[in-house]
Formats: sequence, structure tokens, C-alpha cells
Amino acid sequence: MFGVATRNGLLLVDNYNNKFAQGMHLKDVIVKGSLERINAILMTALSSALGMLPLAIAGGAGNEILQPLAIVVFLGWFVYLHGINLVGHSCDLCQIWQVVDTQANPPTLQTRTEAVQRS
Repeated sequence: MFGVATRNGLLLVDNYNNKFAQGMHLKDVIVKGSLERINAILMTALSSALGMLPLAIAGGAGNEILQPLAIVVFLGWFVYLHGINLVGHSCDLCQIWQVVDTQANPPTLQTRTEAVQRS
């Protein structure tokens, strides 16, 4: 599970970097980059999670040991893959790029005053 989630995260970040290098605005990079990769991420998560579904809902002898494991794995795919990959990476990269942009182009007193006046 961890390897697949890491691979999905790397592909998502690589897609963001490619779009950012093309000169797209930061919010467009995150929205369009996530929408392009969501199909692959969902298919990976669904195929693995649905493989655990029969074990999670099955009954019978010995199931009391394996059923909780299957439920945790089933729900873990959705929480981890969607929460961390799609939301977490997007928010982290947005903050990192804003810090890098601020360091590369430090705001002047005039731009700070204009920002305060607009808000």
C-alpha cells in the first residue's frame, strides 16, 4: 500500500512540475494536474480496495481475525490515497511554491501596502 501511494504521489508531483514549467498559474497547475491524474489514482485505489471487499464482508470460521484487517486496508486505501495524495500534496506544494516565489521575488513595501489596501 505504501509503495503504490508513494508512486502515485510522485507521478502527481511530476505532473505538477511539468505544468508549472510550462508557465501555468499555480492554482491552474494544481487543479488541472490533479484532474489529469485522478483517474489513474482512483483506478489503483479501487482495484486494490475492491480486492479486499470479499474478505471484509465474508463470514465464517476464522473470519474474526481477518475481517478487521481487511476493513482497515479497505478504508486505508481511500483515506490515505485521497487525503494524502490529492489534498495533502496539493496543499504542501502550493505552500512551498509560494515560499520559493516570495524568496525569488521579495515583495517591496509598495506591494505589501497594496495587498493590505485590497484586503
